[in-house]
Amino acid sequence: MYEHHEKTYGRNFNYDDFISNFTVAAFDPKEWVNLIADAGAQYFVPTTSKNVYKRDSYNLLIVLVEHHDGFALFNFSSSISRRSSIHYGPKTDIIGKLMAAAKQYQPSLRREWYNPASAKYSWDPWQNGYVAFPGGPPKNPYSNQVVPYTGYVEIKDFITDIQLPQMRQLAYEYDTDLMWCDPGGPNNGTIFASEWLNWARDRGRQVAFNNRCGLAGDFDTPDTARGTTNSEIVARKWESCQTLDPHSWGYNYMTPDGAYHTGEWIVTSLVDIVSKNGNFLLNIGPRHDGSIPDIMQKNLRDAGQWIKAHGESIFGTRYWNTTAGTGSLRYTTTTNAFYIHYIGTPPSTINILDPVPYLPGDTVTVVGGSKNGSSVPVNWNGIGTLKLNLSSDIISADKYVWTFKIGYSAQ
Repeated sequence: MYEHHEKTYGRNFNYDDFISNFTVAAFDPKEWVNLIADAGAQYFVPTTSKNVYKRDSYNLLIVLVEHHDGFALFNFSSSISRRSSIHYGPKTDIIGKLMAAAKQYQPSLRREWYNPASAKYSWDPWQNGYVAFPGGPPKNPYSNQVVPYTGYVEIKDFITDIQLPQMRQLAYEYDTDLMWCDPGGPNNGTIFASEWLNWARDRGRQVAFNNRCGLAGDFDTPDTARGTTNSEIVARKWESCQTLDPHSWGYNYMTPDGAYHTGEWIVTSLVDIVSKNGNFLLNIGPRHDGSIPDIMQKNLRDAGQWIKAHGESIFGTRYWNTTAGTGSLRYTTTTNAFYIHYIGTPPSTINILDPVPYLPGDTVTVVGGSKNGSSVPVNWNGIGTLKLNLSSDIISADKYVWTFKIGYSAQ
């Protein structure tokens, strides 16, 4: 990157000089929220960066509102900072437009925010758990000279004067359901959380925040820097943070279409994560003009077709506390049903050695695919002996993950 930047832009072209390229000229908030819905996501989580990262998941979707360069995509008081898309680049409230589109075109999507720190104001080095941020003013890496920090407004304390006011703005003015902080470090999390949770309680709203806001929060967030997932069930709620481009969190024009994670990967990852009590947060990186590459849209919509057809076995379910599953099998459960997921094309007979809660008289049916609702013949000779006998029609009726529902009918 060091040599590429020097060759392509020159030694005197600084990071903030890229702001003029950030036009979002092709940004269509209606298309974004429709894509989110088509992908099967149920939650919408804005975050922010000048790269306009967009993150989506299947219990979450995140769009960056401000990342570690401190360039915000939402509106707030210019008395604390002017470093935002309101004053530079596209000169518009990107997040405001996105939220308005969500309310108008996809009102069922929940809204969440990602709010990280800005290293410019952190003058002392600090450690946040996986990487050190040295703090201090930005420097040209070739000359080591301090360069201007676009939009900077002199303040006394970053935590009190910028971080806390911005979090309040996002929570109260942008109708936020969840605050997603990153990467940790100095904060006023106790002040913000106590205010916000009490405010939400008084209005009968459900809100939450992750484990990077300075407190334990409501869920943990393993990602590519912390291990992306868990190999076993974790009783505390967690969220796997991964990216559609396996090489980058932002848009990388060098990534060929064939290198992106596919719809099949999204689906199988989702099933595995949910069976272990996790949510799936999937990052996608739009271009600087706000457009989302066709290959990303294709793979997301492909996954969305499966997710919507099998939603009852994913959303509103819980993990089975006996086991997440062994081999190709994964399990989810509700009060009235138990779901068996087989990852990959199944054989004609699925032997289930785990002690799944089946009793003679219970129904077993197909979930999703062209044979949705069809009965599945079974053999059962006691706990740990359930066999599902699949016809060729059932095997050819679905893709990626085959799902079967045990309906509790036995008395």
